Amino acid sequence: MDTLLEATDRPLSFVVIVPAWNDTRGHAALQASTQLRRYELLAQEDHGYCEGKQSLRRTRYRIASFDTSIFFLQNLAGAAKWPATNAACSDLRAAFSPKQAIEAAAGLGLVRGMKAGRAEAEAARD
Repeated sequence: MDTLLEATDRPLSFVVIVPAWNDTRGHAALQASTQLRRYELLAQEDHGYCEGKQSLRRTRYRIASFDTSIFFLQNLAGAAKWPATNAACSDLRAAFSPKQAIEAAAGLGLVRGMKAGRAEAEAARD
């Protein structure tokens, strides 16, 4: 990514979202990037996501299993065009916030949803 970011004067940005496994070479390389404009850490309990097997469940969202790192790598033109501002990062954090309360209010609790989703998947196979 650094090579691509350095090779152009046109605006270019990458937002890399990975588990916050600080002891890995990949995480260290992202942290050391000369193009890193901003880094955000999402605590495990403060965010969730849509699970890939959501079609087998009645619930769509899953609480994160790990802390998550968000790296904003940008060349100068990219940082000028799409700045990683406090407001933008606040919006991003809000988008990542857990949605289980919304599902619970709709009667789709995680445990109930998982059981119902499995039952629906099994019924579909029959």
